[in-house]
Amino acid sequence: MTGTDSPILGADGRPMKRVERAATEAALTGEVAAPSLFGVRRVWQEAIARDLTPARLAGLLRRAAEGKKVWQAHREHFYQKATQRGRTHAQVVRAVLAANAALVALATASLHLGWTTVPAGAAVVLLLLANLARAKRVAA
Repeated sequence: MTGTDSPILGADGRPMKRVERAATEAALTGEVAAPSLFGVRRVWQEAIARDLTPARLAGLLRRAAEGKKVWQAHREHFYQKATQRGRTHAQVVRAVLAANAALVALATASLHLGWTTVPAGAAVVLLLLANLARAKRVAA
């Protein structure tokens, strides 16, 4: 080992030169995971708009364009409107569950039949929405 060699071995198994050692020590002692916007450690624990999906953003923008207060809760979903029209929660859940079961069956059938099941799936969804949009008949 010469005077410029180090007792620290490099990746090749030979003693490192003192110049290499200084560069390696600087790299090893520098802070690698400092908090930064794109660093390893996150500055924020959660994303600011974590739950803001394109569909939710579109809904917010639509409601804002209609002059509604976007920060307040609303009852504009199909299942909410169905209960407002006289259906019980159980009736709405059963209708959605039946439609989901039909869609799962069609998705399974599509493994063998391919895209030919798409119109049937669209029909299931349209029937569900039409059913939920109708007012419940009140018995006289």
